[in-house]
Amino acid sequence: AEELPDRLGELSAFANGSSSESPYIPPIVRAIITHFMFGYDHYFADGNGRIARTSFYWSMLHNGYWLAEYLAISKILRAAPGRYGDSYQYTEDDGNDLTYFILHQLHVIARALDELDLYIEGRQRESQRVQSALRSAVRDFNMRQTQILEWLTRESPSGITAIEIANRYRVSTQTARNDLSYLESFGLLTRGVAKHPIVWHPTNDLSSRLAQLGDQESS
Repeated sequence: AEELPDRLGELSAFANGSSSESPYIPPIVRAIITHFMFGYDHYFADGNGRIARTSFYWSMLHNGYWLAEYLAISKILRAAPGRYGDSYQYTEDDGNDLTYFILHQLHVIARALDELDLYIEGRQRESQRVQSALRSAVRDFNMRQTQILEWLTRESPSGITAIEIANRYRVSTQTARNDLSYLESFGLLTRGVAKHPIVWHPTNDLSSRLAQLGDQESS
């Protein structure tokens, strides 16, 4: 246990290393090894798994792998905890050969990339659907209201205020309040119970409601 502080310091330096160092270690392998060591050494009384994944992401981002920010490896690891544990066990049983853990994590990353592709494709289809609905319902909304709806479906904020809309679209607070109230009248927003400030919430089925409006206009 007395070695852990020094080991943690060495691991931190390793995680912050770059591909220009010698001997060369591929950045993704460096990140995976960093992940392994947090789980192997257990530097803290609790939270080692979370810190292991956080350090993995940090090492990836530190070396320019910006796409790692959008990869959800935790969900995949939770879905198959046995394989995750086995990759540690096989490594320890075979003279600390990290190949087992590295290969396992590479498969996890590949799956996370596939899931990200599917998510992006789904969001693109949803965006196209919303755009089509807004074009069909253009007579109901002005340009600014259309932009607000596009933003709501793209970013999915939990709540918005008139001041936020006023700042975003450079209009008066009253104009923003009128826009939100108008969208509320179509059942696209719901008003929160608070009065100061009033917070509007996009409906859970906003995209479907927009599609229905578009269908009504088309017919």
